Amino acid sequence: MKRLFITFIMALIISLLIILLFNNGHEWLVAVSLYFFLLTMFIIRLLVKKLKKHPRLFISTYLASTMIRLFLHVAIMVVLFVLTDVEYLIATLFLANYIIFSIFEVYTLISKKNMDTL
Repeated sequence: MKRLFITFIMALIISLLIILLFNNGHEWLVAVSLYFFLLTMFIIRLLVKKLKKHPRLFISTYLASTMIRLFLHVAIMVVLFVLTDVEYLIATLFLANYIIFSIFEVYTLISKKNMDTL
C-alpha cells in the first residue's frame, strides 16, 4: 500500500508538470491521476485475491481486467475529448499515467507471485 501511495504522488507530480508545461489553466485534469490510482488499487486487490484463491484463473482474470480497463480508458478519453478543447493534454496525461501505473502493477504482481512461490 505504501508503494502504491508513493506511485500516486509521483503520478500527481508528473501530471501537474505536464499540465503546467503544455497548458496552464487545466489543473483539474490532475484528477486523471486519481482515477488511475483508484482503478489500479481496485484491480491489484482483485488480482492478488484471485492469485491466492485460484492461481489457475489468474491469467484469464488478468487479461480480462486489462481489456476492461483499456475500454474504460478509451471511453473516458472520448468523453473528455468531447467536453474539453485540450485533446493533446488529455492524451499525454493518460499515456503518462498508464505507463506509471502499469509498471507499478506489474512490479507488484510479480513480487506477490514470487512471495507466494517461496
